Amino acid sequence: MQLSTVFRKNTDSAVAAIIGYVIVLLLTRHGGVGISPDSVTYIAAARNLLEGKFLIGHDNTPVVLFPAVYPFFLSGMMKITGADILQFACVLNGGLFALLIFLCGTIMQHFMAASTWYKRTLLFCLCFSPSLLEVFTMLWSETLFIVWILIFIIVMFRFYQTSSSYRLIILLFVVAIAPVIRYAGVSIVVTACMFLLIQRNISAGKKALNIFFTLLAGCSLLAFNLYRNLLVAGTVTGLRQKGITSLFTNIKYVGLVFCDWLPFIKSNQAFAVGLTLFFLAAATAIFAYRYFSNQDTKSYEFIITGFFLAYCIFIIVIATISRFETLNNRIISPLYICWLWCFTCFIPSVIRIIEKRSKKILTISILFVLVFLFQLNQLLTVYGWYKVNNEAGIGGYAEDIWDDSPTLYFVKQNSNFFPGKSIVYSNANEAVYLFSGKAVQSLPERVHVKIVEQFLNQKTFYVIWLNLSGNPDFINMEEIGRFKKIKPIITFNDGVIYRCSTL
Repeated sequence: MQLSTVFRKNTDSAVAAIIGYVIVLLLTRHGGVGISPDSVTYIAAARNLLEGKFLIGHDNTPVVLFPAVYPFFLSGMMKITGADILQFACVLNGGLFALLIFLCGTIMQHFMAASTWYKRTLLFCLCFSPSLLEVFTMLWSETLFIVWILIFIIVMFRFYQTSSSYRLIILLFVVAIAPVIRYAGVSIVVTACMFLLIQRNISAGKKALNIFFTLLAGCSLLAFNLYRNLLVAGTVTGLRQKGITSLFTNIKYVGLVFCDWLPFIKSNQAFAVGLTLFFLAAATAIFAYRYFSNQDTKSYEFIITGFFLAYCIFIIVIATISRFETLNNRIISPLYICWLWCFTCFIPSVIRIIEKRSKKILTISILFVLVFLFQLNQLLTVYGWYKVNNEAGIGGYAEDIWDDSPTLYFVKQNSNFFPGKSIVYSNANEAVYLFSGKAVQSLPERVHVKIVEQFLNQKTFYVIWLNLSGNPDFINMEEIGRFKKIKPIITFNDGVIYRCSTL
């Protein structure tokens, strides 16, 4: 299909994309795009790539916690624009959000029960989705990853239509890139293999060959990335702790995110667990019905349901095995669009098969109320964010309180304050880099005993302590004081610079 035809049939999608773009700009108008510690790593790596340094972070150490593609993407955008990422991050995120919405429109155009009113209603919901806007107002790799999920769904759909070698090559490319945007992209590799395994009307030999090539492609760039990490840092994905939350707890956390997506629901633990299990069971039943009925296994709806199941199960299991931040909207947001589609795409078909006028009017009225409540909840949430963001900036390092920090201002203005080759640490080294440009080391997390011992065995070092940072995992000054002589060099109202030496 020609691009002109795609745009002509998706004028409503283009309008929704523009609206989404404007909303992102409005939410980031004061203070710019949201910046978290992860964002600072991406920013530093992108800047260093332009300077010829390969994936070096804000502390002058190799980036291994995150895969390579997103820093390369940011670096490429900086090269094209000739500007620093912080100067155009709002526009970039707005553009990615607009692309996301437009791709959603083109996908819905090809639903089995394609409906103009359904498509436009969903587009309107996506434009004001707190789940998506929380991500697309931050400088996070999820912005690229969620767009890539839609690209995967489109490519998988087209491969299912005609299993040509050309479309297989495109699928292999998409699958290869996914895990090096985010490690969670492994779920896309798994999903692709699942669909190739259950594909009908194809010989067992060709099916096995397609799966082999898909696994090979999915592991290729990821293996290279992990091997590089092992060479430069001694670990494949950084110092990660074993999971400390149970499977049941992670199911609950996912359910709490689902509760936030639904209108005016106050959840408890039992309800959150039940909601997750309900959506998983319902999606499994829908997926099985579509497959065994053999009526729409080549449809977008079938692929969407399969991905919803694969990603949801994958993220719950991996969070149980490995410890990372509590499962929250940021991590679950790649499910939002598929969740919305999976449990609403049948509505146009239901309305069409209702023949009695009174029942049809009643059904449409109920649906209108439900959509109104859902969208009202979203609009109220986004408007609340808009008011807060306009006053103080997006939560994180984009907030005014960080930009006004006397400690960080002093470090920026006194680049030669620390003598010679002094070793400098901070409990918020990302903030030190972002606001002063100075690369310092992070205080170690107390759970890494050997690293803490190496840290304390040093004769002399400095610590920039920022009161605004509240990470409880870091060793604190009281603990350092048990092994070192601590001398406050200069004190500010938001932090202290310490010199630590042998007792």
